[in-house]
Amino acid sequence: MSLQNRPLWFSALASAVLLISSGCARIGTSTDVKPDGSFVRTVVYRGSAPSTDGFNMAPALDDLIAPPRTPGWKVTRETDPKSENKSELIVTATRAFAAGETLSDDLALKSPPKKDAPKGTLPTTILGNTLSVRTLPDGKLEYREVIRWRGPKPQNFNSPANELLPVLAAALPQVEKSVHARMATQIQQGLWQTLFGPGEPLIGLLLTHSDLGEFKLTKRLGELTATVLKNTLGDKLTDTERRSVVQKIVARIADGVKDKTKSQANAGPGSNEGDNHALVALLIKAKLPGKILQTNGEEDPATGEIVWGLFSQAPAAGDVVLTAICDQKG
Repeated sequence: MSLQNRPLWFSALASAVLLISSGCARIGTSTDVKPDGSFVRTVVYRGSAPSTDGFNMAPALDDLIAPPRTPGWKVTRETDPKSENKSELIVTATRAFAAGETLSDDLALKSPPKKDAPKGTLPTTILGNTLSVRTLPDGKLEYREVIRWRGPKPQNFNSPANELLPVLAAALPQVEKSVHARMATQIQQGLWQTLFGPGEPLIGLLLTHSDLGEFKLTKRLGELTATVLKNTLGDKLTDTERRSVVQKIVARIADGVKDKTKSQANAGPGSNEGDNHALVALLIKAKLPGKILQTNGEEDPATGEIVWGLFSQAPAAGDVVLTAICDQKG
């Protein structure tokens, strides 16, 4: 598929896709929750070790992550003995938290330094998180982790929403512009989650099996758009009218993009200030001491763990909230 014919999602994410291909760090967490609400948190950061020969084009792990430095954390570093030339660095951080304590920022990622920043300027963080476990009034335990984006919005973040406005205006001329804008924003946020998670992020599949990825993308987008229309307009549209609008919106997102896509892709990663944040894969796991009653994650039947998969850019569309509730009597 030529760059000129890439679908709309490619326009909004061209830089991010290029950054994946240049190397992607990974962060895995596991949280072991005890019956009294205390928990043990382990975070494993994996990525490129500092280059010694100048040939490793991927960003070094130390340039991306900001492991916790507060008292109580045990942090170790080692190179992966299975990697060639010891090119992968593994940093592990572990800490026990008492009941009622809140964890902060063990998923912190560094912001790339600005070109004009004075030498020695400390990096800021573009990602942060909090984690708490509490006992509910009925005795159940609730796990709640919130992941927040602290950096600037990625370039072209709002492109899909802006380009959907004329489609919605043409398809729904009887609806106020403010409602068009609200629906376009909701569709944009849903598209972002479809690509970056949580859930099953499609960005990797789009890179490795584009035909299947685009099929799943348009399928999910159709379901999402139908839900937005139903929730916003209710019975003001018939089923036939709603399907027609959905088809027009999905077709618009699958259309070719403007020439700026080609120029942006040719410029390469890091060509735009504030848009060169490397994508970091996140896999969050939690083990609760009882039967899972409610969660927005996926339960592993073999281990009983709750799992959430996403990429670091996911919360750029809004805070990502991971929750699970268990019944200790179960």
